[in-house]
This record gives sequence, C-alpha cells and structure tokens, in this order.
Amino acid sequence: MTKDASFKQAVRRHAEETGQRYTEALTDLEGLGARMDHEPVPERLLAHLRDRYGIDSVAATKLSVHKTYVFRRAERVVRTRGREGKPRQDLLAALSFLTAVDTKVAAAERERFERLRDKVRSADDGHGLPEALLHGNLLHAPDHAVLSGQGPVAINWKASGRGPRLADFAYLMWGTGLWNPRRPNQECIDAAVNAYRRHVEPTDDELERLEAVMYIRTLYLVCFGYRRAVTDGVKFREWGFVRPPEYFSSTAAATRAAFRR
Repeated sequence: MTKDASFKQAVRRHAEETGQRYTEALTDLEGLGARMDHEPVPERLLAHLRDRYGIDSVAATKLSVHKTYVFRRAERVVRTRGREGKPRQDLLAALSFLTAVDTKVAAAERERFERLRDKVRSADDGHGLPEALLHGNLLHAPDHAVLSGQGPVAINWKASGRGPRLADFAYLMWGTGLWNPRRPNQECIDAAVNAYRRHVEPTDDELERLEAVMYIRTLYLVCFGYRRAVTDGVKFREWGFVRPPEYFSSTAAATRAAFRR
C-alpha cells in the first residue's frame, strides 16, 4: 500500500467513525499525512537558514540513517520543521497505523489488535487542559537532549507544537520507571516534580487526568511499532509501552502525592 493510499484509507475510516463527509474528515486530519510519513529535504533546510537567519551553509548532512530529520551544519544540530499537530494527532496517526495493517492481522491476533484499537479510540487527548509549547518527543531517544554548562538542553524539536502542557510531563513521568515497571521510581518522580513546579503548578484537573494522558505518546509508539512488525512479517514485542496498566496508575498516584506534599 502506498503512503497516499494509506492516508486516504485513514480519512475514509475517520469519516465513517465520525459521520462526516470525506472532505470534512480530510480537513479534520489536515497535516496527518506529513505526520505519518515525512522525509525532510536538506536543500529546504539550507534555504530556510539562508532566508530566515542569513546563514550561508555549504551542505547539510544527516547524523544517522535512523534519524533522517536531524542534520549537522557547521557542527551544530538544527531542527528541520515543527509538529504537524497537537497530541490528538498522535492518536489519529496511531489509528491510521492500525488501519494500514487491518487486513494483514492474523486471526490469532485479532482480539488483541481490536483491544489496542479501542484503547486508542477512547484515549484522553488532553483537550481542554492548559496549553503551552510542547517538545513532543523528549523522552524517546538520548539524543533529544544534551548536557551543557547551564544544564540539560532539549534539542530535536521536530515534534514540537502548541498543545496541552501536561502531555510532555506525562510522557516524562511514564519514563521514570523504564528500568523497573513493577513499581514507581520515587526518586525520579520527586526530581521531575521539583523541577517542573519551579515553572508550573499543575491544576487539579491536570493531576486527575495525568494517568490517562500518559497513554498518548505510548499508544502512538505501540501502534507505530505494530504496523512496522506486521508489514515486515515479524513478531511484535513492544507491548511494554502500554503494559502493565498498574504501572500507569501507581506512577500517576505517586506523582500526584509528590505535588501535594
């Protein structure tokens, strides 16, 4: 299936589920195609640097074959473009990943596949919560932050955009227990809470919805990996992004307690 066909299929499915016409669903999913499949062009980056900042670069080279959207220019890492949408777009993209492989799912996997799809459909996208600038993908790889003389500095803002400020923090809190998902890592939670509240004091609504919002990015990653596994014909082994559910609830509870101390 081509990228264009996959996106059209996602639009049709969205139209069916929302009762919209195709054109209305297309408007609702504006930018999703680029969010699903984006291949940055180095020449565009050089033109942007020249026209916007007056920087005359000779060339831009990719840092890695896996990180196709990060380039090195004069020994400085720069980003190529901003986020295509709010965290809600992560959930819409997640549904599109599943739709793209719907007909390829083995019968033995169908029940688990449908449970995953239902989880994405019912996920909390953070709508109505206070908004701010989001990094969007800070935790996903170690090269998304560097240590400087002034402390950690976030880089690689490809997934950035305005959205519910809780989304970045919720994803970070999910990551505090990556080494032991059986119980919350209180030391990491306390450190993150103390740093965060220097700038932001979350509302009661944000604290109550923390557990649900923790699923936004993790569901996106599971669905992305699931599509890749089905397409490549290999066994999917990344369920740990959304399991066990007890870890989500206990980590959220420990975070709320840390804020209320």
